[in-house]
Amino acid sequence: MKYFAMMNRAKSSEMLGEKKDAIYDYESVIKGNPKFLTPYKELIKIYLKAKQKKEALHIIDYGLAHLPDSSFLLKQKQKIVGKVK
Repeated sequence: MKYFAMMNRAKSSEMLGEKKDAIYDYESVIKGNPKFLTPYKELIKIYLKAKQKKEALHIIDYGLAHLPDSSFLLKQKQKIVGKVK
Protein backbone atom coordinates (compact mmCIF):
# COMPACT_ATOMS: atom_id res chain seq x y z
CA MET A 1 0.00 0.00 0.00
CA LYS A 2 2.88 2.35 0.79
CA TYR A 3 4.10 1.98 -2.79
CA PHE A 4 0.76 2.97 -4.27
CA ALA A 5 0.76 6.17 -2.18
CA MET A 6 4.26 6.95 -3.44
CA MET A 7 3.13 6.25 -7.00
CA ASN A 8 0.25 8.69 -6.57
CA ARG A 9 2.59 11.32 -5.17
CA ALA A 10 5.03 10.77 -8.04
CA LYS A 11 2.26 11.10 -10.61
CA SER A 12 1.01 14.30 -8.94
CA SER A 13 4.53 15.74 -8.93
CA GLU A 14 4.91 14.84 -12.58
CA MET A 15 1.63 16.55 -13.47
CA LEU A 16 2.74 19.68 -11.59
CA GLY A 17 5.99 19.75 -13.54
CA GLU A 18 8.08 18.72 -10.55
CA LYS A 19 10.17 16.23 -12.47
CA LYS A 20 12.90 15.86 -9.85
CA ASP A 21 10.37 14.93 -7.14
CA ALA A 22 8.59 12.50 -9.46
CA ILE A 23 11.87 10.78 -10.36
CA TYR A 24 12.80 10.48 -6.69
CA ASP A 25 9.46 8.87 -5.81
CA TYR A 26 9.47 6.46 -8.76
CA GLU A 27 13.03 5.41 -7.91
CA SER A 28 12.04 4.92 -4.27
CA VAL A 29 9.20 2.61 -5.30
CA ILE A 30 11.55 0.66 -7.56
CA LYS A 31 14.11 0.26 -4.78
CA GLY A 32 11.43 -0.92 -2.37
CA ASN A 33 9.72 -3.25 -4.81
CA PRO A 34 11.94 -3.93 -7.85
CA LYS A 35 9.45 -6.35 -9.40
CA PHE A 36 6.69 -3.72 -9.71
CA LEU A 37 6.69 -2.75 -13.41
CA THR A 38 4.60 0.44 -13.34
CA PRO A 39 7.23 2.78 -11.85
CA TYR A 40 9.73 1.63 -14.47
CA LYS A 41 7.23 2.57 -17.20
CA GLU A 42 6.66 6.01 -15.72
CA LEU A 43 10.32 6.72 -15.09
CA ILE A 44 11.33 5.62 -18.59
CA LYS A 45 8.62 7.87 -20.01
CA ILE A 46 9.98 10.87 -18.09
CA TYR A 47 13.54 10.24 -19.25
CA LEU A 48 12.59 9.69 -22.89
CA LYS A 49 10.42 12.81 -22.91
CA ALA A 50 13.45 14.75 -21.63
CA LYS A 51 15.64 13.08 -24.28
CA GLN A 52 17.73 11.44 -21.55
CA LYS A 53 18.16 8.11 -23.30
CA LYS A 54 21.16 6.95 -21.29
CA GLU A 55 19.20 7.37 -18.05
CA ALA A 56 16.23 5.54 -19.57
CA LEU A 57 18.49 2.71 -20.65
CA HIS A 58 19.97 2.49 -17.15
CA ILE A 59 16.46 2.10 -15.69
CA ILE A 60 15.58 -0.48 -18.34
CA ASP A 61 18.69 -2.53 -17.56
CA TYR A 62 18.00 -2.33 -13.83
CA GLY A 63 14.43 -3.45 -14.49
CA LEU A 64 15.53 -6.35 -16.65
CA ALA A 65 17.79 -7.55 -13.84
CA HIS A 66 14.64 -7.97 -11.73
CA LEU A 67 12.07 -8.65 -14.47
CA PRO A 68 14.04 -10.46 -17.18
CA ASP A 69 10.92 -11.60 -19.05
CA SER A 70 9.24 -8.19 -19.22
CA SER A 71 8.16 -7.67 -22.80
CA PHE A 72 7.70 -3.95 -22.12
CA LEU A 73 11.27 -3.47 -20.91
CA LEU A 74 12.70 -5.61 -23.70
CA LYS A 75 10.79 -3.61 -26.34
CA GLN A 76 11.86 -0.29 -24.82
CA LYS A 77 15.48 -1.40 -24.87
CA GLN A 78 15.19 -2.45 -28.51
CA LYS A 79 13.72 0.95 -29.39
CA ILE A 80 16.57 2.99 -27.93
CA VAL A 81 19.65 0.78 -27.87
CA GLY A 82 20.75 1.90 -31.32
CA LYS A 83 20.13 5.55 -30.52
CA VAL A 84 22.21 5.83 -27.35
CA LYS A 85 25.61 7.38 -27.93
